Amino acid sequence: MSEGAVRFARCSLGSGERRVWLGEGGAREHVARLLRHHGAEPLPDAAALHGQRGEFGVLVGPHDGPVDRAAVQHALAEVAARGLRGLEVLAWDFGFAAADDLSLGTGLSLRCLQIRRELLDDRCRDGAALGERPAFDFTWTPVPDAPHAVQVGLRGASLRHPELLAPGLRAALTDWRALVESWSVEFAAEPDRPLRPDQRWHRTRQQPTLGLDAVPHHYPGPGPFLARILVVDCFGAAHELRFTVTWREGQLVAAPAETRDNPHAHERLALAPASASPPGPP
Repeated sequence: MSEGAVRFARCSLGSGERRVWLGEGGAREHVARLLRHHGAEPLPDAAALHGQRGEFGVLVGPHDGPVDRAAVQHALAEVAARGLRGLEVLAWDFGFAAADDLSLGTGLSLRCLQIRRELLDDRCRDGAALGERPAFDFTWTPVPDAPHAVQVGLRGASLRHPELLAPGLRAALTDWRALVESWSVEFAAEPDRPLRPDQRWHRTRQQPTLGLDAVPHHYPGPGPFLARILVVDCFGAAHELRFTVTWREGQLVAAPAETRDNPHAHERLALAPASASPPGPP
């Protein structure tokens, strides 16, 4: 590089941006900032927890990747050992589906709170950049008389703890569709490549109604194929869902994609009968 040339760092709007935000503090600074933002006290003697807020232990996920189920399960075990009521997980991303309740059978309450990008703004009010992670329900339906063709539909969105919302916001979300701001789908994706949507739907001032059904997609064969769906909720947080799509003996099978964190995801199969018709408008 010639003398006087400008040096710059190339950062994405994801983990790279967060690294710049944290500076040299790294992971330790990330935990400290999240605990302060959430109003939690640090637990320096804890093994799996980072802090405590009232009767809840607090686990902070990494700033550069998803929090995995093993970390949550270890934190739940420590919550039980400390006699606390439950666990709050604060994370940018999660290595398990929102519908997976890892606290089942423990008698503990589990709250998964998504960290939103507002946290990077120093003007953000304490607690304002955290929101419960919604669960989304998508259907995969074969198109009649069209081999290896499928139609995807968004059929639901829910919060496990809507009682934690402010009363005005809770009243505004009585219709589940109000939880979703936009969604997009890539039908044949590559695991480590950025999402390249084939179809997308979003709200605008001119078009406030959100499309819920994708245009039928024709696959070149029985698969398997990796499909990726990205949903942006009304709080501004993005959620990626991955599915393995294949045809077994002529029957469509769409299942949550197997990941390193959850190698048994393929066991939860969503079967759609070959005679099903494409869903109509809600």
